[in-house]
Amino acid sequence: MIESENGQSAGVFYVHNCILLEAFHYLFAATQLWTLCLSSVNIIVASESVRFASKFLQQGDPEPSSDYITRIYSMRFCPYCDRAIIAAYKKGIQFEVLNINLQNKPDWFLSKHPEGTVPLLEHDGKLVPDSRVIIEYLDDAFPETSILPREPYLRAKQRYDAIKLDSVCSTIQEVSYLTQLSGNTTTLATELAAAEKLLETPFYSGTTPGLPDIILYPFIHRLHVIRQFVRDSFLDDYFPNHFPKLVKWFIKMRTIPETQVVREPERHLKAFLISKAKQNATDFDIHLPGSDIPINRKFLNDSTVQWHNN
Repeated sequence: MIESENGQSAGVFYVHNCILLEAFHYLFAATQLWTLCLSSVNIIVASESVRFASKFLQQGDPEPSSDYITRIYSMRFCPYCDRAIIAAYKKGIQFEVLNINLQNKPDWFLSKHPEGTVPLLEHDGKLVPDSRVIIEYLDDAFPETSILPREPYLRAKQRYDAIKLDSVCSTIQEVSYLTQLSGNTTTLATELAAAEKLLETPFYSGTTPGLPDIILYPFIHRLHVIRQFVRDSFLDDYFPNHFPKLVKWFIKMRTIPETQVVREPERHLKAFLISKAKQNATDFDIHLPGSDIPINRKFLNDSTVQWHNN
């Protein structure tokens, strides 16, 4: 055995050096991850363009006063509302988000909007319902930045693609509160295949996200969260393996600032969906102080599938 000058074997030195090198690699990787996490946080908190209310407003609560001329009435776990918030944030306008208890709506909200649906945009005293209509209204009302292209054909194409993708969204919404997908995967697979085929560029709108991307993203994100607590071969294997373009698109969409601003912590959305599916209970303030619905820990403690990081 080769000996070092102080009597230790070269083999021991080799092992020590390997350990130190591996420790350095782990430290470097951890530093990169921490930097990435900080960058993600900064995307959300550095901008003062959007203000979120914490609790849901219900009957008996007064209408909050505000110095914001643009307001979105929302529901914290609603993918349709996420569309409107993503669009408003992408436009770079200043706005606030108020959450409405959809099972016990405030009288003042129903006076404004008797249908009682969300999202509802209020801009300068004018009310605009429906997520797609809201996005197009914002694009016209704030022309400094664009979601839809100005060229008529490209504009029409994005609108048409958004309509086609809406069918996928409706199907995902239908399975959102199921504890198993058995018997419900055929339509879902067909719709996802159509979305996969439609995706011919990095984003549905080309090289940057546009209307169709905003329309679809909140629902694919919801499908990802469902995948964490519904043990199903379709979600575990078939989905990521048969729709690679869609998965790659989702990974890209998760990194852009406007989707991070609506990124409700996944454990919160997961708890909300489970409370609906397993306990037939709807707690809009789940995971917030004062929430009164017990969480089913058995399902919350299931291991999550981190396919979006692959």
